[in-house]
Amino acid sequence: MSNPWESFYSRGFLAKIRKMSRNQPRETLREVVIYFLWLALGTAISIATLFPAAFLIFHSKRVSPEAAALVFWPALILITFLRLRKFGADFSDIGLRFHAKKFLAVVAGTFIGALFICTVFGISAATKAILIKPQAASYSLIIALLIGFIATFIQSGTEELVFRGYLLKVLAGTSRTGGIVITAMLFSILHFWQGVNLIGWLNIFLFGVFAAQLFYLAENLWLPIGFHFGWNLFQERIFGFPVYGYDNLGVFHSAPVNQGIISGGSYGPEGSVIISIALTIAIYSIYRAARIQSNRKAVSIKLPEMDLAGK
Repeated sequence: MSNPWESFYSRGFLAKIRKMSRNQPRETLREVVIYFLWLALGTAISIATLFPAAFLIFHSKRVSPEAAALVFWPALILITFLRLRKFGADFSDIGLRFHAKKFLAVVAGTFIGALFICTVFGISAATKAILIKPQAASYSLIIALLIGFIATFIQSGTEELVFRGYLLKVLAGTSRTGGIVITAMLFSILHFWQGVNLIGWLNIFLFGVFAAQLFYLAENLWLPIGFHFGWNLFQERIFGFPVYGYDNLGVFHSAPVNQGIISGGSYGPEGSVIISIALTIAIYSIYRAARIQSNRKAVSIKLPEMDLAGK
């Protein structure tokens, strides 16, 4: 039976990665390690730049997430670009083509991500698992939301570029399904520092699997970027859910009544069992649809051969 994920690019960067995976499996692991080391270096340089700058300019020892996003995430984008250039590739080789039509994929992805968070919000509100308070309109709120909007898009896009873009293409050189699972695991593991929450870790893993499915479904990175952006935007900037124990400034302020599994408590919607169920259903549905489509293609290829044999 053919691999349901088998499509997408077979030239350029992916061809080199597949050759590397088949001939020298250690080279794949080596490239992942080197890439993470470069990301760690970029993180260290960003931190070393941000905190002294905040202290000298704003006389503050704290750097806002929005300010960090405008410096930290672009550094990771640059590192990813430089690693691609090492293979003679660019962003288009990992599905990030800059074209006006790709805007529609971002919009569609944003709608999908928003739908998941709206589901948690609706059920949590209906079961009175959260207290909802609209924020008072002000210029400061509008400016904060605008900056948050930009920062959220940069963060979401960069995380997808790293995990569903570069790492997925490298690790999927031998097995696409294996690459999806491994990158989703890495994505979840890197969120461990944000608190102990088993449901949350599971949901972040499922999030990574679903985002990878969207990547192969659309054959571009813009759909999962939109999905990630819509997810974070509605979670933090629209409904104002707490995330990993931290409050967010949004159009609304959604405070959990308790640490229940409906709203996700202080961990936020990512710790909600509603997300677990919704993502599981979505992942299975796309997987089954991909298998059916793959089997149909296999049959259509075999039919002409059977007809010729009959003649």
